Amino acid sequence: MKNLLCFSHLDWNFVYQRPQHLMSRYKTKYNVYYFEEPKPSDFDGIVVEDEDGIKIVKLYFSVQNGFDAQKISDEIEFGI
Repeated sequence: MKNLLCFSHLDWNFVYQRPQHLMSRYKTKYNVYYFEEPKPSDFDGIVVEDEDGIKIVKLYFSVQNGFDAQKISDEIEFGI
């Protein structure tokens, strides 16, 4: 199956809006990855959760280190 990436400013579980509606339909034909906005945290990292067949990708960056897009990019290791 092909991959479909969705970059959204909405958290997946915040409200059910158009991105969630469309991605829920597309999951039957694609591997869907839904990227939430990066959030400040006390650690740098990526959390991938499966929500009914859709991979929810949550990006976190350490407040003390600032946002490092290259580091987060280097950590993504699922086969896209």
